[in-house]
This record gives sequence, structure tokens and C-alpha cells, in this order.
Amino acid sequence: MNIVKLLTFWKKENRSYSSYLEEKYSLSTTTVVNEVKESLIKKSELFLDGEFQYQSLGGSNNFGFVIFTSCNKKNDWITKIAPEMLLRREALFFKYHKNNLKENIGFAPDCMGNGLFKETNLEFLTLERLEEAKNITSDQVFELYSRSGNGQKLFDSGLLKEAQELESGTRIKDILISLVCDFNSEKAKNYIDEFFIERIEKLTDYSDELRNIQSVVKRSYELLRDVDESLIGFVHGDFKGSNMMLDSNKQLRSIDFQYYCQGIRVWDLAFYLSKSKLSFSKGMEPILNKLSTENERKYLVFFYIFAVLLHLKPSALKKNKCKPALDYLNSK
Repeated sequence: MNIVKLLTFWKKENRSYSSYLEEKYSLSTTTVVNEVKESLIKKSELFLDGEFQYQSLGGSNNFGFVIFTSCNKKNDWITKIAPEMLLRREALFFKYHKNNLKENIGFAPDCMGNGLFKETNLEFLTLERLEEAKNITSDQVFELYSRSGNGQKLFDSGLLKEAQELESGTRIKDILISLVCDFNSEKAKNYIDEFFIERIEKLTDYSDELRNIQSVVKRSYELLRDVDESLIGFVHGDFKGSNMMLDSNKQLRSIDFQYYCQGIRVWDLAFYLSKSKLSFSKGMEPILNKLSTENERKYLVFFYIFAVLLHLKPSALKKNKCKPALDYLNSK
């Protein structure tokens, strides 16, 4: 697969990081490649047989990638470069995933390890290079979601105790911390109020519609506050199509584990569906039918409304994306 095409799955904005690395960290791309190469060759001889190349692509959370392409094209790896504070939590996840889950029940790519660039606070994380997943079906998504439930074993083994706590500061992290992971609390109740106040103030053309949505959501929240513990478990946090790729066995895997946490698991499905171009009936209903309890279905639809409205885009209201979900909650 073309390297540039592969990297678009991590690309959030089109900018060069090679000059930034040089200016801020005094790191040339040659130095970056050589340090990654040296570290990986120490870990495995397979890195003796192939080519390393820096790619100046990235987003707000990374500063490019070093690509290893093997001569046989069967043992390819990708190394993400980012500040230590951003990569350390993700690197810890991969350590626990590799040590605690067998390949057939795992849900993340294989990890070769991580390391620090000398005399900097930059870290690198090397992962199995995956392939683009085209035309993902609801069956594939639900199977990956079900497999990711094995992430609870990582928490039971001590991952959450060792990992840095998820910190607020972005809309996704805020909803995970305040609602998904702490649903039955005053903090969650206050978050819901603040969530709608912000949107009513900023999306004034849709204030009446937002107040109606708020009314349904608050009524549903009171009915759902007593969360069954069976619904609590591993949450990826950023579970979406662009974070799903295929391994060498054509099995779907998740990537980008920056936001993992313990909370109401169906948030992941709700977030995925909010990004889908399918209609509510074609996207949501097949997933609803796969869930085992009516209560679980209600949480999914409840969170779907928040996921749709998360990023303050009027297009979601213009397209009336929340209406089928509101009708569902009102009918229960």
C-alpha cells in the first residue's frame, strides 16, 4: 500500500514537521531516522533487512513518522513521534495489551516498543503497519467493539493504576471524564446542563430545537442514572472508522489509544455511528439489534445524541440527525 495514503489515517492537518523538529528540538530528520533505526535493530534483527524513511506528516499530537519497509513487504512497521507526555499513556496501553492478551483476542496492532530521543522530551512508538479498511460493515465494527471488551483485563492487571489519568481540555476528553466515566454523579448532571448551554449560546439559529433536545436528554438521563455494572468496561474513546485498520490477517484493529478509560462501553458505538454517513435506520438499527438488553440500547441512543452535537456543527441540526434518536427515547 502507498505510504502517503496509509499515513492519511493519522493526518489531521497538512503541515511539515521536519523544520519544527530542527528548530525546537535540534533534531534533523537524519538523526530521527538513525535513532529509531538503532533502537529497533537492538530489539529485532528483522530491522536489518529493509529501508527506514521519515515522513513529515502529522497532526496536533505528533511530529511525523518513521516508516520501515521490509524487503519482503511482510514485516513493515510505523513509528509515531510525539512529546513524551502525549505518547507515554498510549505506549503503556500497548505494553499491557501485548503482555496480557493473546493475538486472537487482541484488538490493537502489535507493538515493537517505544523510546526517547536523546536529550529531548520527544518519544517514539513503533507499531505494526496496518492497511486501510474499506467499506467496513456493522458486523465488523461490532466484532471489533466486542473484542475490545477484553481491554477490561488490562485494567484488572493494573493499567489504570499505572497510567496517567485522562485530563480534561478537549471536547472528547471532557465528555469521557464527566459523563461516560462518571455517569451517576452531580458532575455528570452539571456537564449535561453546561453542554446544552454552550450550544444554545453558540448555535442561536437552533436554540429552540436544542432546548427540545435538552428536555428529552435530561428526562432520559434521570431514568438511566442507575448504571448496571455489566455495562461498565473498556472504552477506546475515539472509536471511529478512521481509527480502524486491517492487520496482515485482514482482521480489524483499532489505532490511536490516547483516550482509553473505564466507563459505559456503548459510548464507543455511539461515537462511531455519529461519524457514519449512513442514515439512522441503516447505521443505528443493525447495531441496536446486536445489543442484548433494552437498557444498553437506550444508553447507545442517549450517547449518540451527545456525539452528534459534540463539535458544535450546525450541519447536524440542519440535517435533523438527532430526531430519530429523540423519537426512540420518547417511545421508551
